[in-house]
Amino acid sequence: MAEETSASTTYIERLECIVIEHMNREDFDVESFAQLAGYSRSELYRKIKKGTGKSVTQFVRDIRLEKALKLLKDGHLTASQVAFEVGFNSATYFNKCFKEKYGFTPGDTAYHPNEINELLGKRYAIQPKEKESPRPYLIVLIVMAFLAVGAIGFFSNDQKGPEIAATSSQTTSIAVMPLLNFTSDPQNDALARGIREEIIIAINNRADLIKQQDIRFIDLDNMEDLPPEEQGADLVIQGSLQSTAAQVKVNIFCIDPKTAIHIWDESIVMEFDPNTPFEIQTAVANRVTAKLNINNDDYYPHKDQVNTSSDLATKYYHQAMEQSLSGTRDSWERAIELYQMAIDEDSLFTEAYIRLAGEWASGGTVSAYIPQKQAWKAFVPILRKALQMDPDDQLALYTFKDCLFYYGLNVRSNYPELSQVSFEDHKTFNTDFATKTGDFQKAHEGHLFYKQRYPKMGLVDVLMAINWTFLQEHEHAKEIMNENYPIYKDEMNFLREAIKAYYFLGEEEKMEAALSHYLTTFEERSPIISWVTAIVADRNGDHETRNAQLVALDQAYSNEESGSPAWFLALYAAYEDDYDKCLDWLERSYEAREVEMTWLAQEPDLSPLGSSERYQALLDSMNFPQSARTHVINATKLVKQ
Repeated sequence: MAEETSASTTYIERLECIVIEHMNREDFDVESFAQLAGYSRSELYRKIKKGTGKSVTQFVRDIRLEKALKLLKDGHLTASQVAFEVGFNSATYFNKCFKEKYGFTPGDTAYHPNEINELLGKRYAIQPKEKESPRPYLIVLIVMAFLAVGAIGFFSNDQKGPEIAATSSQTTSIAVMPLLNFTSDPQNDALARGIREEIIIAINNRADLIKQQDIRFIDLDNMEDLPPEEQGADLVIQGSLQSTAAQVKVNIFCIDPKTAIHIWDESIVMEFDPNTPFEIQTAVANRVTAKLNINNDDYYPHKDQVNTSSDLATKYYHQAMEQSLSGTRDSWERAIELYQMAIDEDSLFTEAYIRLAGEWASGGTVSAYIPQKQAWKAFVPILRKALQMDPDDQLALYTFKDCLFYYGLNVRSNYPELSQVSFEDHKTFNTDFATKTGDFQKAHEGHLFYKQRYPKMGLVDVLMAINWTFLQEHEHAKEIMNENYPIYKDEMNFLREAIKAYYFLGEEEKMEAALSHYLTTFEERSPIISWVTAIVADRNGDHETRNAQLVALDQAYSNEESGSPAWFLALYAAYEDDYDKCLDWLERSYEAREVEMTWLAQEPDLSPLGSSERYQALLDSMNFPQSARTHVINATKLVKQ
């Protein structure tokens, strides 16, 4: 064993020397590292993982930080000079990584001589990585890419259902209003939105559940103009943004809306780099929660958010994320372009690879931007590349698992590389997977988590409402829809799912109104819209429109278009109680590997199929467990075989 350890130390030291010798090279990446070491990429990963317990990226970064610690101890260079010397292009990112590793900033090294001596005396030891439990928040953007998931609104105390735990009691109502951008740069609108979001997230993460509505800005002299539901708020937070060439000033006001009296105000002035906005967002959020007397432990919501030293790659990455939330075809195409630009700037930027794969995957789902086969060919090699860089990357593993569920129609995919992702962990990671496999409790817990962590993404509310319909708690679902539809109806992804929610609830007039609003607001016409348009037309006696929509779905299926046209033809057949035709289209949908087939075990309109052998065979083919088939088992209406 001693000889094995010695040999391991020897080759780790050799790899360390390679990193030190080449750490200033701009083109020093995993590929060049492997070539210099004489290994393949996978061999390099296994060697480093065995000897240190780290990924290649972690190994290289830690060597750079250790070198930085030595240089800072010598005291001949500034922190910025040291950052450049060890290969960090961003001083901000260097400071962040340094503090996370050592517990103090580069500028404070003079005050920690004993700690530095102790740290420099340690060498790389074998540190097996503990298995990480799945963190549900990692999937938020990926699931949104697949289904436009992501919402947070207010979930009242009386919204309870079978075996669902109640939320915490209501204590204080705080309305956080949009910040005004008084700078000369309209691009700072994004910073103003980001600061507001950070304040909301910080409040939600530190206090009891706090109500927050999406409301318009109101002039300080006209507080009586607040919407009625906000006039009862205990506090209103307002603010504005100003800037000079190198600094930004954020003014924040806390007001009692009943009296229009200023309770307190704060001004925060900081140097500002538009490529790295999180420092100022976090600083403002910390200051606001301190003034509100909420627990003021330092709050770093974006810790470990991205793993790149490139400011430009970071900028492209977050611009892509913002585009991804818009949900339109143009924003989807722009997000793909921006993620690729981030990768071009930093070829080791694993998060960018994973998000890019998620965007490609989303294009072949219900949005129907590209054919499913094209989407599959695009995202699979991207995910495999991310896993080559770090085979244990949790986000990459779970994203790949999701892709196999949505595109492979396999609830329990048996890829060896994904064996560490268990069925139960997958449900924790992805609320949509939990819903479609019948674990509504797990889905509800995930929705509550997302509501707290992401207060401004409205679609989780409609998904929560749909979840309540599966629990036969229709009144709770209606309350959620009534509260959130007026707020989010102009967001395409929310509106599309809202139409479906109203259909599940039997709210025909609201479904038709939502469809009408969609058709007049958005240009995208995916199969789900054709399906619901056909139903509305049929109910109104407009057979010409109904037939045209069904022909369009049939043609889309013949052309192998995405958006699951065969699935929606099956649902229309179920709407007409033609279950033989419904089964015919379901079988075609499965053969085409249409993504919406993942609803097979839970789709309410399919429950009358009951114990149909053809239906059961499809459920078996997709490996749905018995626990996911409750509504099928309990069905009383059987279909003649």
